[in-house]
Amino acid sequence: MAAYAYSVDVDQDRANRLHDSNFAILSGSVNLTNYNATTKPEITEIAGKFRRVTRVVFSISDGGYAFEWDDDNNTIVAYSSGGTSGAALAEEATDTDVGKANFIAIGQV
Repeated sequence: MAAYAYSVDVDQDRANRLHDSNFAILSGSVNLTNYNATTKPEITEIAGKFRRVTRVVFSISDGGYAFEWDDDNNTIVAYSSGGTSGAALAEEATDTDVGKANFIAIGQV
């Protein structure tokens, strides 16, 4: 079983504050080249830009997977339908290249 492997590319150096609020926005892409359902690390390249992450929205990955932000662990969970049209999504198996997806993160700064 290989380790969870990923890379994050952000569009700006820091989260940009939204007007006169305590909230900021960060955008970029994340590439999960080896998804491991049991050892998901904190994604500090996103979580580290905020005091608290409020929401992260992802596009569908180029591999066809859906990503969800895990608030409790500041990490990403990947889901697939197993290739079956209309099937319910289930967490992806370990040691899978689930691909690259764009994201927008909002959080408190």
